[in-house]
Amino acid sequence: MNQSWTLRIGAMPTPEQLLPREYACLNGKRVRATLSIAAPYADYDRLLDTYTYEGRPANGMQLDVRPGSEVLTKPHTELNGAVRIFCCLGLTNLAFEERKTPFPDLHVNIDGKDVFLEIAQVRRDAPLHAALRDAQRRVQSTVAGDGALRHRLSRFSIVFGCASMPRQGDMEAFVSSVVEWLRALRSRPKDGPVLDPLLAQHILHVSTFPANADAPVKFALLRNSRIPTDYLDDILDMIGKKTRKQYKGSPLWLGLIAVDDPSAVMLRLRECDVEIGQFERILVTDTQDVLSFEAIT
Repeated sequence: MNQSWTLRIGAMPTPEQLLPREYACLNGKRVRATLSIAAPYADYDRLLDTYTYEGRPANGMQLDVRPGSEVLTKPHTELNGAVRIFCCLGLTNLAFEERKTPFPDLHVNIDGKDVFLEIAQVRRDAPLHAALRDAQRRVQSTVAGDGALRHRLSRFSIVFGCASMPRQGDMEAFVSSVVEWLRALRSRPKDGPVLDPLLAQHILHVSTFPANADAPVKFALLRNSRIPTDYLDDILDMIGKKTRKQYKGSPLWLGLIAVDDPSAVMLRLRECDVEIGQFERILVTDTQDVLSFEAIT
């Protein structure tokens, strides 16, 4: 569950931006929007020590991954997202339980109040991440089945820093070029750009690290990756998608984790009159700030 902590990105919200603002939804429901500073990371483990999942301590849990990948299973993706949100809020003594459709993802008891919580990540580059995982899976599968290549990569591991990825129809040719590039290595390559023209369209930088038998080759997304849309639109689209669905359970909360450095977007989102639909509360965090849209009773 532990996460690496980075210094704050972007300016701190001003005192005025931390003041609640109220507005009316189209259905007449009154909503209070409140931006707050997330709890400091130093408190993360202390808070997590008070959480349970399906009756077991949440801190130190072995998170399940999908077979043949490094991607968390859906239940643990949801739990990890909920933990981020509630640790950022500074809440303690939470008991999480998994729920199945038509209920939201999780049931959680918060200060004696039962809440049904739907969780989602908002990635402005979700297709790009999916393509990265696909390329990494294909290349690692080839390495695992090629004794000579596996031996060559037993002395170091490689990370390809990518700014974009090929379209699905071009993925096989791209992966083949990556594998041929690896097979052509005669020694540990120097960190730097890739000279192969096909690879250079997508891979801006190659780095080498100590050998990692479990992941000899990785694909990482660089910060200057090709992002086609405004991240604020993606967050609003996700909220719209979730509010159009119907869930059982009451009260309903929605938790969104904005994972792509949206510090400025959080301030813009605060100014939006978000339609919260059937949700009593919508929470959005980038782990630096927490934005709450709460129905006023």
